[in-house]
Amino acid sequence: MLKHIFILALSLSLIACSESEGENEKAKADEDVPTQSAPPALTDQVLELKQRHKGRDFTYTTTTKVPEGWSKNVQRAGNLRFYPKGSSGLGAPFLAVVLDCGGQCTADKMLENIQGMAKTATKFNSRMKIVREEKIKDGTWLYVLEGKDTKNAKIMHWQKGWPRILSCEFATNSKTESLFEPLLQACLDVKVSVLDPYYPQEVLAKEEANLAKCPKGNTLTFKDTKTNTEPYDFTKGKAYAHPGLYAPGLALYFPNVDTTQKRFNKDKTLKEGQAVMAFRFSEKTAKGEPQKPTFSGDYELKYEAAKRVTISLKLANGSSQGWSSRNAKGGIKIIARTKTKLCGTVDISGGNRGDVKGTFNVNIL
Repeated sequence: MLKHIFILALSLSLIACSESEGENEKAKADEDVPTQSAPPALTDQVLELKQRHKGRDFTYTTTTKVPEGWSKNVQRAGNLRFYPKGSSGLGAPFLAVVLDCGGQCTADKMLENIQGMAKTATKFNSRMKIVREEKIKDGTWLYVLEGKDTKNAKIMHWQKGWPRILSCEFATNSKTESLFEPLLQACLDVKVSVLDPYYPQEVLAKEEANLAKCPKGNTLTFKDTKTNTEPYDFTKGKAYAHPGLYAPGLALYFPNVDTTQKRFNKDKTLKEGQAVMAFRFSEKTAKGEPQKPTFSGDYELKYEAAKRVTISLKLANGSSQGWSSRNAKGGIKIIARTKTKLCGTVDISGGNRGDVKGTFNVNIL
């Protein structure tokens, strides 16, 4: 009897030990699994980045959400980075707000650069693979890369007229994975304003309001003084405008052939019978004073005029004809000029070449 009782007690003891060891092993296994702590709260920070472009300093101001406790590392005026406390350098999680081009820094290349950024990023890090790449809306694009225990995302914001793309980029690892979605949304929600010193906001607001007064179409006639004829039909081509390359001036072109060229004097692409009527605007400045941008107002051919316009007729083989201001009367009235639109009227008579009259409502390319 005692023997049976002993065996029963021993069996119960072994079962209890087995259960205890199982619980200990499970607890140890739970300790080995990395724990995901709650992600730090994101707080708004107003950031200012500078970019010098075509002789003037642009200021990008952005409101960006940054994880609490992350420290700022200013690498340069157009590159701000944030790291978790005590962590920085290669492989560390980060959040960056950067002004870049992703390639050639010209307006006509920006969209092409944006579309190639993800592929370029994987060239420099072959361990990362593209898992998402898309245009979110006009002015906003993103890509997401994944590698072993790490994810990287870049959200690009750009509008026509901005000299650089504003990129919000970040990386997370296995310890900060819970931050990925909050940071992705924060970068998508970034608010950006760009100040161009040539175009103050109050002036642009006035010019925008003037658009309501613009003529509807583009008409231009040129009556040659010598022949008393209209040798060129400027209704055949599409009129357009170009800003100055480095100066804040503006040029208006009326071609009788389809073209969007900026310069005609040196390249000989115009053929016989083709012509472009070109108007260049400028404002008089004192010695040492920076040049002023072209806005609404009355522009005259007179050399001493405060607001001046010059006229030339670009012809085949790089030749051109200029207008003398000595006997010419009238001028050009710019009704509205924004960053993308230009409109007004032309009323010039006399001079050494002939009468030029009409209206314009064009895009600034």
